[in-house]
Amino acid sequence: MTLRLEHECTHFFTKKFFGSAQNHLHDELIADFFGMMAAFGFYKAEYFKYFMGIKGTEGSRLSCYIPDCSPELFSALKDIAASCAEWLENWSESKKFAAMNYAKRIRFLCGTNLASMAFL
Repeated sequence: MTLRLEHECTHFFTKKFFGSAQNHLHDELIADFFGMMAAFGFYKAEYFKYFMGIKGTEGSRLSCYIPDCSPELFSALKDIAASCAEWLENWSESKKFAAMNYAKRIRFLCGTNLASMAFL
């Protein structure tokens, strides 16, 4: 319940303070990140991959955020989402992350695009 509550509150925060709460992958990465941090005290890319349906055999939540694309594009976006999740896990274990409070962390992630996460 903690994970879900923080996830939805993160969407609310981004909408209220940044004027954006989109139904897309970037927002889901951010909301899942803060949900896991609140529920577990840490972020694991592996969990995100299962939650999003990138790994495992269940349905893909990812397809809800990137509908109507070719199988090739979908595969590429899965790889990008997985890379972003790995980046988030590494960032969450960094000194830079530890030095930030909640507001600075969310502002940082809202201003960071997927391309920079996936390829840093």
